[in-house]
Amino acid sequence: INRDHQKASFRTLTIICFSHDAGLYGATLSFIDTVIGFHNAGIKCIVYFPQKGPGRDRLSTFGIKSSVLTYKHWVLGQSTDNSIWYNMKVWKFKMQKHLINLRVVSQLYQKHKNERIDLVYTNTSTIPVGIWLAQKLKVKHLWHIREFGRLDHGHSFDLGDRYFKRWLLKSSRVVFISKSLMQHYTSRFSVQNKDVIHNGVYSESEIKQQKISLHRKESDRLVFIMVGQIKREKGHFEALKAFKRVQSAHPECELWIVGSGAVRDMQTLHEMITGHNSVRVFSFSKDINKYYRGANVLLMCSDSEAFGRVTVEAMSHGVAVIGKNSGATPEII
Repeated sequence: INRDHQKASFRTLTIICFSHDAGLYGATLSFIDTVIGFHNAGIKCIVYFPQKGPGRDRLSTFGIKSSVLTYKHWVLGQSTDNSIWYNMKVWKFKMQKHLINLRVVSQLYQKHKNERIDLVYTNTSTIPVGIWLAQKLKVKHLWHIREFGRLDHGHSFDLGDRYFKRWLLKSSRVVFISKSLMQHYTSRFSVQNKDVIHNGVYSESEIKQQKISLHRKESDRLVFIMVGQIKREKGHFEALKAFKRVQSAHPECELWIVGSGAVRDMQTLHEMITGHNSVRVFSFSKDINKYYRGANVLLMCSDSEAFGRVTVEAMSHGVAVIGKNSGATPEII
């Protein structure tokens, strides 16, 4: 981008940016930070979200406009139902999503075909509209991969890995957020034009503004904390079992779980914590810093964490991290 900017210093670079989501979890927050970085560098950003949400609202606070288009993910969670009837319904659903995405790309092509677009930027591997549009416009495409997929989110590609690989290898550049993630994709898809760029989470000035207090009274309870989407793949249920063993020997300990999840996972969580007053569950908040200030130790229990934004957030608040020795967690710690 910098090289292109120098060559075309007489005009503003224009990037079309696609987010996979409009929430406030790690991958979307990192997308927002990236777009803000483009914007601050004087680059014009045309931003699209698949739905309304707090992530889009956050971007607007920086004066960056965005639009909502109903493009769909080309991934789907795995199911234990292998009946013919279920598989027929799933296949129909996949085809409907595929057709919706083709229609969205056609609309966007008509909208942008006469504009000078320098780059199309896609956030996560879960959406295809970015690479499809880049191919139609005949412009460069940057794919920012932030997840393992099946390992950390339990999803698979609607039309299979080979179809995904076909489009992944067409991308001008693929950026991974950790070495662990890059090794995973390279071994499966033979990606060539690739880089590793760890997520930026805080600037030095922002860290100074956190008003971090590293000194706690000895009488304070030892507070463990987990932050983020609540789901089995993130290790919440395993952490609860471990915490109960610790808490039986050290009754003064507490476990704070900050986040939300699917109904099934939330039901399992509430069943496991029933009768345990030392485990507290908080809804996800825009002001996540207040929870870090009250905690001593973050638990990062995901088997396949692609980066671990909350790991960096916790460290910046002086909170120690106990992480699982897998995925990118050892690399980040």
